[in-house]
Amino acid sequence: EDNIFSDLVYENFNFKNLDFISEIPETNEIIFKNGSHVIKTDIYIPENKLVVISKGTKLDFINNCYIYSRSPIQINGDIDLPIVLFSSDSSGGGILLDRAKGVSHFENVYINNFGRKNKNERSLTGVITANESTIELNNCYFSINRSEDALNIIRSNFKLENCTFLNNLNDAIDLDFSNGNIINSYFFKSGNDAIDCSGSEIHLKNIVINYAMDKAISAGEITKINGVDVKIFNSNIGLVSKDRSDVILNQVMISQTDVAIAIFQKKNEFGPAKMKILNGAINDSKKQFLLEKKSSLIFNDKRINPNSNNLKNKFYN
Repeated sequence: EDNIFSDLVYENFNFKNLDFISEIPETNEIIFKNGSHVIKTDIYIPENKLVVISKGTKLDFINNCYIYSRSPIQINGDIDLPIVLFSSDSSGGGILLDRAKGVSHFENVYINNFGRKNKNERSLTGVITANESTIELNNCYFSINRSEDALNIIRSNFKLENCTFLNNLNDAIDLDFSNGNIINSYFFKSGNDAIDCSGSEIHLKNIVINYAMDKAISAGEITKINGVDVKIFNSNIGLVSKDRSDVILNQVMISQTDVAIAIFQKKNEFGPAKMKILNGAINDSKKQFLLEKKSSLIFNDKRINPNSNNLKNKFYN
């Protein structure tokens, strides 16, 4: 089975040993009991189950431990009784959904203070990682996470709505070969990219990005992005399209960036890229456009002339 997580195959699923988890055999539901619980051992959940974490529950992931699930997870808090996933020792590994059949749903969930991975055998990148697993997040808050990505979605369909990403050390969202929507969401102080896409098809609506230390939105490896109402402030680079990606956005405001828009080829096996911006405004950017030959940019119905070469070296060395 060709799968990047195939090294994470476990014969002994140990959730039955934990007193805060119960199974209802008739419905195949695995229930995390209400309350505050410490995840101090890895938890493995097999396929053909449904994991339910009830509102008001707090899970503290320590010792780099994580939940690995082959089944969908329902983590639905209330606004008044959110679910909190955190790591008191900053080392927590988070949650991996791996080839889970069915939709995982996160609502009113706070996800904070997870750490870098320190177990070498583990290839997890996100605090929440969905691999070939449909996932929907609504009213979720990712803050102060130190992992490679706060949220990593791989070969999956997804929907994010009303989500907030604050002070995450690296990428806020990393999308690999995935399709979905990001709606009404806010990104503040991303240590690397706010939204990083490869080989994906993404729709954006009402997005605000402030203080992305690298790229606010990056499309690579034949990504298609379309959307409306995108605002980017105080970031290194606003919008990037590279490697045969195509970005079409309406109502875009980019303010106080080093580079507002960059379009180029990074990888030899791909090619130039495209972008079209309608109703765009750029304010206080040191450089409005960096555009390589063969790539194309139409900004407010005007075709922009190429003005750069070898941007790969400028941005990645």
